[in-house]
Amino acid sequence: MRNRLNRLLETARDNDRLFQKTQKLVLAILDQRSVEGTVDAVESSLRDDYQVDVCKVLLFDASSLAAAQTSIGALLNTRQPTCGHLRPQEIGFLFAGASQPVRSAAVMPIARGNDILGMLAIGSFDPDYYRSGMGTMFLTYIADVLNRTLPRCSQPTG
Repeated sequence: MRNRLNRLLETARDNDRLFQKTQKLVLAILDQRSVEGTVDAVESSLRDDYQVDVCKVLLFDASSLAAAQTSIGALLNTRQPTCGHLRPQEIGFLFAGASQPVRSAAVMPIARGNDILGMLAIGSFDPDYYRSGMGTMFLTYIADVLNRTLPRCSQPTG
């Protein structure tokens, strides 16, 4: 009974830490006024606060969406989170330039209605870190925040 109670307390502490990190991330997203600032806030938080190996927020315009459909169309069209091992062309498209090979990933399309805005992709160098069937509530939540905030951001000028 004592062991069960200790496990429950540790789970509660882990959930509290995750909530605090998530709150910090969402507030950082809400503070942004540009698409570039929003992407930087998400990627920085995932790297620094969550200690992920690789993360990308890929946003698509009409031409890049066509390229994405060719390389990662199956991931985009599900409109659902995907965790585990991805195909080599999907890894190459999502994590180009990674310092090491990405061996497992958690990805979620960023979509609003019928419009695909982009993809939130988190990768690990560990092949067993992200697995099929693992919980995806956090990933879905962050993608939902992005699909509601990105359309309100100003586009970068350049």
